[in-house]
Amino acid sequence: MNLTHKCVVHPVFGQGIITQQDDTLLHVSFPTAGEKIFLFPDAFASHLSLSDDEACAWIRDLIKRQNAAQKAEKRRQDNELMRNIQEERRQTEMEKLLHAHRTGKAKPHPQSQIVFCCDGESPAEVLRKKEIYCGKVSKSGRDPRFVRAARLRPNSAGLLTVKPAGAPEEKRVIVGAFLIEAAFYNADSESGMIPFHPDYMLDFSKQTDRVLCFEPYRGDLLPIGRVRYRYFDNIRMAHVLSDLLQLHQGTAQEEPCARFFQTYCRLNGVSQTALKVRSEALRRAALCRPFYLTFFKVFDKIQFVCRKMQTHAIPKM
Repeated sequence: MNLTHKCVVHPVFGQGIITQQDDTLLHVSFPTAGEKIFLFPDAFASHLSLSDDEACAWIRDLIKRQNAAQKAEKRRQDNELMRNIQEERRQTEMEKLLHAHRTGKAKPHPQSQIVFCCDGESPAEVLRKKEIYCGKVSKSGRDPRFVRAARLRPNSAGLLTVKPAGAPEEKRVIVGAFLIEAAFYNADSESGMIPFHPDYMLDFSKQTDRVLCFEPYRGDLLPIGRVRYRYFDNIRMAHVLSDLLQLHQGTAQEEPCARFFQTYCRLNGVSQTALKVRSEALRRAALCRPFYLTFFKVFDKIQFVCRKMQTHAIPKM
């Protein structure tokens, strides 16, 4: 609306006439004070008032829309600032972790990786939300508390797994993988939520060829279906990620899988040599596992009998 020649009232200068108007400034001529310049439309919120009802309604609507736009811009700037701060924290924490591995000061827990049971859930939805819920637990009649996976650190990776209803644990497959948010320490979390690193998430939920969660050469079977999650061996996780990379060679997922695998190995100080040595050892152990199980059962039985004999031995006179 053009407000030129409209009559306005100022609490100090009195009545005046608008002589010029643009997008940001308003020129008003007062009989006693001469021409004054005001910010438009801000001046109508505190200094100027119009006698024209239609013009007043238009100004109120304009100020309302301007305030809404300013608030939206302020939220956008705040969100951008928060994202920049979080990104700086992620970079700082990752640099600290990598430096600790290079200097030999890092001592991650040997089982600081995690595997989640997502039976009945949508892994794609979990990855879309970029976080996963650990659940609640109630002990000794107390109020339920959020579960805290206290071993998780910025070097931790997670797997999302599912299996068909009624199928054994051997059929459990991997449908997603993620790295933990770099600035997150779950030991201090009270929400029960684990945030994902936005740059390291893999979604295999729509693929037909999938990697089994458990293979004999990776180690013993860890039944997951009865619990929400289980911790995972660091080297075993590296084997899983290596298998995922091999499966997706020549596909669109190869580059994300390779970047994920390389970053994981750097964060956990896993070398390719150690991975190959462990792989061969696990493969041999898988072949010899039935013999070892029988041997250790017999050995435990002999130890038990020896302890019994020592307990009931007749003391010498």
